[in-house]
Amino acid sequence: MNAPIRPPSPENASPERIFRAILATDFRAFVDYVFCLLRPGIPLKPNWHIDAITHQISRVASGDLKRLIITVPPRHLKSIIASVALPAWYLGHNPSQRVVCVSYSADLARTHANDFRRVVTDPIYQAVFPKMRLASPRDRQRNPYHPTWTPLCHVDRWDLDRPRR
Repeated sequence: MNAPIRPPSPENASPERIFRAILATDFRAFVDYVFCLLRPGIPLKPNWHIDAITHQISRVASGDLKRLIITVPPRHLKSIIASVALPAWYLGHNPSQRVVCVSYSADLARTHANDFRRVVTDPIYQAVFPKMRLASPRDRQRNPYHPTWTPLCHVDRWDLDRPRR
């Protein structure tokens, strides 16, 4: 990660500044924020598996862990955590880096990309990570390799099941 984010001092610790400091430093809290932003009105039911997944993924983001396989049933937040919250949080800390997310379908990749855009364009996210900006359409036309978030890869089921030689 880049320079550490310091918590606000007690004399200028408004609730908003404390909230932003928590989101910038605690990936689990950031996942709660992302879930509430993407699924308004749906209560997030805390469970140990969310804590375990966010802990291990934060180890990946920090470089302490090089490989991670998450095997939980559908509807257990693995896509929101790994394909939306993690890239947003990582790029918030490292805005010059690039992230590639791969999905088995173009529709799912598009959904994750749209959710990601919704998170990083939210005013709270912008207040927490002011250096992270998406490339404008004009920037993408001038330089197609400008850091941005688009669904980059679509892997068909057939490709996954084909034997390797």
